[in-house]
Amino acid sequence: NRGFSDWSEDVKFLAEAIGLSKFSVLGISGGGGYAAVCAEKIPEKLNKAVIASGSWRIDSEAVKLIGFPMNLMWRVTIHAPILMPAIIKSMTKMISQAPNGRGDETSAPPNKYFPAADHAVMTQPGRMEINQQIMKEVMRQGTQGPAWDYRLCVREWDFDLTEIQIPLVLFHGEQDRNYPLELVQQVTKDMPSAKLLTYPQDGHISTYINHFDEIANALLPD
Repeated sequence: NRGFSDWSEDVKFLAEAIGLSKFSVLGISGGGGYAAVCAEKIPEKLNKAVIASGSWRIDSEAVKLIGFPMNLMWRVTIHAPILMPAIIKSMTKMISQAPNGRGDETSAPPNKYFPAADHAVMTQPGRMEINQQIMKEVMRQGTQGPAWDYRLCVREWDFDLTEIQIPLVLFHGEQDRNYPLELVQQVTKDMPSAKLLTYPQDGHISTYINHFDEIANALLPD
């Protein structure tokens, strides 16, 4: 029965345990909901909440706007969640076997599934290796945890985004096909404290790689 609100309680407990009175939170991609729930549930602890290339709740209408192959992942999560552990395991294996980048950013071919900007950053030397290390850590305790994280995003969220009052800064690429800008705009239009910054030439991955300094600066207190 875990929900996003349980995460904000964990964050609060950790902050108190290590003596942090105020801090900022950053959510990247699927971490969007985790940063947002902290902004709503424990605003007294936060200076800022920042989300880069954030994914929000996925329902049957939203999934129609998401590009392949991510829309397949979300459809399975909605209609056949029991299959998600096997799909995540297969995806992890595919990433672990991918060759490392050559660093030729100009070689990104046109690809209707993968924006050129994302391809360019993933071909940078060492970038794929970093991605493989991340996936290895994600899967360290098996597939059940990652599968449940996907399920959280298709269920009704257990907090109210419109109740967020502290500054919330969002960075999003207009070429993002994992979670299109149109969906982000729909979510943020009813969030009074949200500030959405977009990048016309960037996709899902390139946004938080190419603009990381701006994202990090947004975490600083005013």
